[in-house]
Amino acid sequence: DTSTWKTYTSSKYNFSIKYPSQLEANDTTAAPPSLLIEPPQTGLGAPGFPTFYVSVMQDPPDPNDIVYERFSKEDLEDLFAAKVGATIPIGASKTPKSPDSEYWKFKRLPDIQIGDKTAYVFENNKVWSYGGTNRRVLLKSQDQIFMFGTYYSGKNTLNNFNLLLSTFKFTK
Repeated sequence: DTSTWKTYTSSKYNFSIKYPSQLEANDTTAAPPSLLIEPPQTGLGAPGFPTFYVSVMQDPPDPNDIVYERFSKEDLEDLFAAKVGATIPIGASKTPKSPDSEYWKFKRLPDIQIGDKTAYVFENNKVWSYGGTNRRVLLKSQDQIFMFGTYYSGKNTLNNFNLLLSTFKFTK
């Protein structure tokens, strides 16, 4: 039930999305522009992984953008071209002896619908010392690519992520 959730609206990227009331929505100005939905940060020090996030980039990706959420233009093309069940190496994982190689191999899962659009789902279950699963959902719309993501270790976070995706709407 999302009736008590807050709504975030982006007039710049023409979308709205609901998120759990106990979390905060924070825009970032880093490349790519992102919306981080996470617990309120307290104290000093670097925050941990966001609970959920939405990042937006141009489609096709600008060749001058070397990396988008650690995904190059070629990585994104490989992800969109992958068949369900395929494992796709991203960035450093394309180098067999890279210490990060297992952290950036994503398995293509079945597509989902977000509104009237088809979205592509990928997961990696080796998230550094976190020990959870990194889920990414890619959605193309007009001249933009939306990347939704979560790091989860239990069904509750994944269920909330799926609920969050069900509330995503384009405003134009």
